[in-house]
Amino acid sequence: MEKLPILLSVLVTLLLLAFLLNPRLQTHQTITASAEVVPLIRLDLPDPESVMKERMERIERVCADLKIPETSGYMMFYFPKFKLSWTPVFKSSSTTWKRFFIDHILPPEANYKGNHYSFQLIERFKLTKKRRKPTGSEGRKRKWTPEPDDSIRFTIIRHPLSRLVSHYRKTLVSEKDQKYFEKLWIIPAIVLARKNSKWPKTQQVKYEKELSDWINRKMQASDSPNNPYLSLPTFPELVSFIFEYRGRKDWRGMNQHWRPAFGWTDVCFADFDYVMKLENEAVEMPFLLEKLGLTEYADELMNSKANPSGTKNVVGTDVIEHLGQLSIEQQTKLNQIYKNDYKIFGYEPIFVNVSNMVPS
Repeated sequence: MEKLPILLSVLVTLLLLAFLLNPRLQTHQTITASAEVVPLIRLDLPDPESVMKERMERIERVCADLKIPETSGYMMFYFPKFKLSWTPVFKSSSTTWKRFFIDHILPPEANYKGNHYSFQLIERFKLTKKRRKPTGSEGRKRKWTPEPDDSIRFTIIRHPLSRLVSHYRKTLVSEKDQKYFEKLWIIPAIVLARKNSKWPKTQQVKYEKELSDWINRKMQASDSPNNPYLSLPTFPELVSFIFEYRGRKDWRGMNQHWRPAFGWTDVCFADFDYVMKLENEAVEMPFLLEKLGLTEYADELMNSKANPSGTKNVVGTDVIEHLGQLSIEQQTKLNQIYKNDYKIFGYEPIFVNVSNMVPS
C-alpha cells in the first residue's frame, strides 16, 4: 500500500508527458465535471492573414472560370466615418453589424417607423449603380460618387444552408418576423403545400383570411376548426416554396435570407478587400477588426460563443436535423441552388443519410 502513491504519481507524470508530446491530443477538448466544454490552447490554429489571402485568390480564380454576369440586386453601404464599405449577407452577423453602424453614426433618437435598428435608417449610405462616378478607378473598381478609392470593402458569409435554417427557426419563434414575412413567404408556402384544388373559391379565400388573422393574433370564434392552414410552414414546405419561386423575377423569388451569397453580394465584381467566414469568427474576426480599424469595438462585434477551433466550416446539429426532414431529391435540388456559393467560397454541400452525392 505504501507504493500506491508513488505509482499514481508516476502514472500522472507519464500521462502529462504523453499529452505535451502529442500535438493531436492538444487539439481536442476536455469535459469538466460540470459537463462544460473547455477548449484547450490550440497549437495549430491557421494564420488568418494566409487564410484570407487564399480565400480572396480563390474567389478571383473561380469567378474568372465561372464567368458569372454582374447583377444589380445587392446592397453595399459606405460609411464615411469609418471609410468602410459593407455588404450585409442576411443571417451572417448582419444584424450585429447593422446595429453597430446605426449606433455609431446616427443619434440615439433616430428611428424608422418606431424601429431604431431598421435598414431604412442607413439607406442614405447605400451605394447604387445610379450614382456612378464619371470616371472610376478601374484598379480599385470604386465607381460610386461617395466612395473614395481607398475605402475598405468587406462582407461576412456563412454556409448557405445554415443561413436558411437559421432564418426558418427564427421565424418560428418570432411574432414580429411572422408578421413581416406573412405575405413574403409564409402564406404562399402554406397555400402552395396545402391547397386542395377541389375547394370552392369562397372557401379558399376564407381559409387564407383566417390564416392571416391567425398570424396577426386576430383569431375569431367563427374561424373554421378544420382549416388546414392554421399552423406555420414546415421546413419541407418552405423548401418547396423556394423551389417554386426562386427562378422568378418577382419579390417572392428574391428573399435575401436564402438567396445565394455570390449573387446577393455580387462578389465577382464588388472588389472586396475581405470576405470573412462566420464559421471561423473566433480566428478571423480579430484579424478583420484590425484591418478595418475597429479593434476597440471587439466587444460589440464579436460573438462570445464563436467556434473556438476556427478550422472548420461548422454546421450545427439544427441544420442536420432540418435537412433530415427532406427527401434525397429535395436535398440534391437544394444543394444545387447553392453550387456557386460552394465553388466560390469553398463550402461543401451537405447531405443527410446520403453518401457520395455532390451537385455537378
